[in-house]
Amino acid sequence: MGVSIESRQPDVGSLPDGWRPRPLKELSAFITKGSTPTTYGFKWEESGILFLRSECVSEHGLDLTQSMHISDAAHSMLRRSEVFDGDILVTITGNVGRAVMLSGVGRGNINQHIARVRITSPDAVPGYVFHALSRPSSRRHFAAITTGQAYPQISLQQVREAEVALPPTRAEQEAIAEALSDADALIESLEQVLIKKRQIKQGAMQELLTGEQRLPGFGNHGGFRRCELGSIPNDWDCIQLRSLAARSLGSIKIGPFGSALKKQFLTKEGFKVYGQENVYARDMDKGDRFINSEHFRNLRSCEILAGDFLVSMMGTVGKCMIVPSGIKAGIMDSHLLRVRLDPEKLSSAFLSQLFETRIVFDQVKQLSVGGIMEGLSSRIVKSLNLPVPSIEEQMAIAGSLSDMDSEVGNLEARLSKARALKHGMMQELLSGRIRLV
Repeated sequence: MGVSIESRQPDVGSLPDGWRPRPLKELSAFITKGSTPTTYGFKWEESGILFLRSECVSEHGLDLTQSMHISDAAHSMLRRSEVFDGDILVTITGNVGRAVMLSGVGRGNINQHIARVRITSPDAVPGYVFHALSRPSSRRHFAAITTGQAYPQISLQQVREAEVALPPTRAEQEAIAEALSDADALIESLEQVLIKKRQIKQGAMQELLTGEQRLPGFGNHGGFRRCELGSIPNDWDCIQLRSLAARSLGSIKIGPFGSALKKQFLTKEGFKVYGQENVYARDMDKGDRFINSEHFRNLRSCEILAGDFLVSMMGTVGKCMIVPSGIKAGIMDSHLLRVRLDPEKLSSAFLSQLFETRIVFDQVKQLSVGGIMEGLSSRIVKSLNLPVPSIEEQMAIAGSLSDMDSEVGNLEARLSKARALKHGMMQELLSGRIRLV
C-alpha cells in the first residue's frame, strides 16, 4: 500500500493511498459559534431550550450538569447558533480543541466559546469526523495555533481550515467510527459503574463511620447519645485525636521548616526526603530529594517509619496515607504532618477512612483561621474530635470500606486500560496504519 506525501497540517500526517486531507469548511455547513443570551436582555430559565457552555464540552464527553436553559424567545433570537443531535461541538477558548458529538439532546444552543460543526458533505461520515477531531494530534494542532496567553483562543476561521484525513469510502469511515464508538461505549459503561460504586462507598462511609449502621456482631443495643460530633452510639466514645496518639514525644509532628532543611542541604543520594507528592500518589518511591547522614541525624525527630499516618498540610489539605513497610530511610518535609497512634485506641486504617469524610473536613474548616481552609496545623489535627468504637469494630469497619476501595481501584484500572486502548485505536485507525475494510 502506497503512502502519500506529508500533509501541510501537522495533525494529519502521512496518509495511505486514496486518503485525502479535507478542510472542515468543505465538509460542513457554515461553521459558527453562539453568544450569551443575557447580552440581549434574556434571563436564564429553570427549564426550556438546552443551552450549552464550554464546560459542557468536557474531556470525557458531553457534561449536561454544566448546562443552562433559555426561553423559546431567546432561542429564536439566537437561531444562527442552534444545535441538533449529530452536530460536533469544538471549544474555541480556554482549553481549546475539546470535541463532543451531540446525541440524545434533541436541540439546543451554544455560547460564544463553542464552534458548531455540522457535517453535510456526502463524502464524510459525521461520526468519523468527530473521532478525527478528538484524536490527541488534533488537540495538539489546535493548542499550537492559539492566540492569547491569559485566555487562549482560536478563531472560527482556524476551525474551518482544520483538516481531517478522509478514507476514500464512506464504508471505511463508518467502520472506523463504529469501532471507536464501541470503545467509547465501553468507557462510558465503566464510568457509570465507577460512579455508582463511589456513591455506594460514600453512603457506606456515612453510615458505618457514624454508627448509623452496624456490622454483624457489633449491634447497638443502647441507642444514641449526643456529643461534639452530634449523635453517636452509646457504646462509642468521642475523643480528641491528641488523646489517641502514642505517648511518645513527637507523636503528632510537622516536618522541619526553614533553615533546618535548606535547598543546599539536598543531595542526589542518601536519606530520602518525603513530601506531598508521595502522599498524593500514595507512592513512597516518588521524588528524588535526599540528605546526607549528618543532616539525617540532626533531623531524626522527623523520620518516617512504616505504619506512620501522614497528612498533607497544604494544597489538597487532609490527603493522607499509611506508610507501607520497606521504604527507604528518610524524613518528611514541612508540608507533611506525621501521626503515630496508640494501636490499642485507634486503627490507622479507621482514621484514614475518617479523613475522607465531612466528620474531619467540617472540623478542619471550623478550626481554621477565619474559617478558610488554607492549610492544616498540628493544633488543628490534635483538636479533631473523632467517633471511636472498640478497636475490633474499627478494624471491621475499615476492612469493609477497604474492600470497597479495592473494587473502586480495580474499576479505575479497567477504565484507565480502556482509555489507553481507545487512544491506541485512534492512532492506528485514524492514520490508516490499520485498515478495517
